[in-house]
Amino acid sequence: MISFKIEGVLYSTPKGLSDITLGRNLEYIETIYPQMPKVLKELFSADFIEKSFIERYEELDNLQLAKCYKYYSKVVAFWCKLDDSIINKYLDIEQLEQAFFSIHLTLLLDKEEEDVLFKSFIINKKEYFLPNRFMLGSTVIEFAEAAQFEKYYEEVEQGNLYALLDVMTVICRPKDEVYDSENNEHRKEIFKKLTMDKFVQVGFFLLRLKNKLDSDLLIYSLQQAALTNEVNELIKSTAGI
Repeated sequence: MISFKIEGVLYSTPKGLSDITLGRNLEYIETIYPQMPKVLKELFSADFIEKSFIERYEELDNLQLAKCYKYYSKVVAFWCKLDDSIINKYLDIEQLEQAFFSIHLTLLLDKEEEDVLFKSFIINKKEYFLPNRFMLGSTVIEFAEAAQFEKYYEEVEQGNLYALLDVMTVICRPKDEVYDSENNEHRKEIFKKLTMDKFVQVGFFLLRLKNKLDSDLLIYSLQQAALTNEVNELIKSTAGI
């Protein structure tokens, strides 16, 4: 976390994922991140085998640096809830670089360990639970729930970030509430308030859930194949009786 003062007011960059909401992060990814200049994208994607990041960064010319600084200002302004013109006016180059890289490293490197005991989260004093059993599809409601999960999860795997919110609307609900697709849009707005450290735990759960569903499907398919073989063998053995 980096702090700085502007006209006596203290501003700070996020110190960790617990300072960042899902909605704010999605907004950043949608509006600010795409503005990253090509030179910076290439710098971040370099292999650094022959040269370190710092060595490559120091080789940038003034025009390239100007593009970087413009982007840094937008990033810092976004996360500190300021206008980038204010950042440009009051922060010197060193402060700007420190603030930007603090934010970048927080988003990139701040990791949460998987907590297998994570079962719920609270937003606006209401607790939302992850399912304590995996969706079976044994009733019409459960089947619809599982079908929606599969649909949304496929979109997540294709890179649709907002599909993560859709998945949450399917599996995260107050205790004893049954799935109702009518709640989805309203719930998405609520879940945008979830901090990223909690969202990461939901993500870990999604991976476990998807693996369990895939495993159950494989077991079911093998059982069906075995049953079909048994029936065929029975037909053969009783032929002519």
